[in-house]
Amino acid sequence: MELKQSTLWKYIRIVICTMMGVFYMGVLVFETWYWTKHNSILYEILIRVCKLYKWIIIAIYCYSLKFIKTKLRKVSENLKNTFADRQKWKKHDENEINLKRISTIELFQMFKVNYILKLRHEYFLIHNLTQQINSLFGLIILTFIVYYSINFVNCLYMSYLFVKCVDNACNFYDFEVMFLTVFWTLNTSGILFVIMYYGQLIEDETNNLADILQELLLENNVAYQDFKQLKLFVNQLIYNKIQIYVVGFSLNVSSFCTLMATGCTYLFVLIQLK
Repeated sequence: MELKQSTLWKYIRIVICTMMGVFYMGVLVFETWYWTKHNSILYEILIRVCKLYKWIIIAIYCYSLKFIKTKLRKVSENLKNTFADRQKWKKHDENEINLKRISTIELFQMFKVNYILKLRHEYFLIHNLTQQINSLFGLIILTFIVYYSINFVNCLYMSYLFVKCVDNACNFYDFEVMFLTVFWTLNTSGILFVIMYYGQLIEDETNNLADILQELLLENNVAYQDFKQLKLFVNQLIYNKIQIYVVGFSLNVSSFCTLMATGCTYLFVLIQLK
């Protein structure tokens, strides 16, 4: 039996996450072993445990954002399918409907109005959940963003010193330090990108829902009650927009690019001052 595409992608993600987890644990063990030459092993183990703790919190946060994205996409798909299936409802035999002689079209209009209200209520719940996630994780994620941004600049500066040391034929750095520096440079920038990327996904899903509403409002054959509910839905999107932020700082790809540009600019300033 052929696997469905969604199931296949699920297995692929599991395999990739497992491989990355094993690789990360290997790097942490290697880093602990390397730095025990200069520090106590208990101190180094505690540092690695703290790193794992931060990764777990970020993973929980990203999974929460993914859940919100999935719910938003479901609302968009249900809203679009509700109006796409109107012909199917019109073809129902009126004789099969025994609800005080209500016609099929009238019944369908009632169904759509009630279903749009249900989708609006679901959007309201998603918005409240997003607000709770922003307030619960906001300060923690902002602290992590500042921490990884500083680490990113530090790793870039160490990479610069390593390249400069190689040009001057000195032995200040060895291969292990070079490997760890490259790894943590990619790791810090990767973590920042993942956090911002999940925020961007939710922003895109919200914009997609707004586009679907605008497209439905521009149709000529939309009933007045449907038009009224869709207009209220648009107002709800405007006043209760779902957005991921941390203490007023929006999370999206533009913010990631700004962080990377700021880090590189700060690195150039450090090099010039030296």
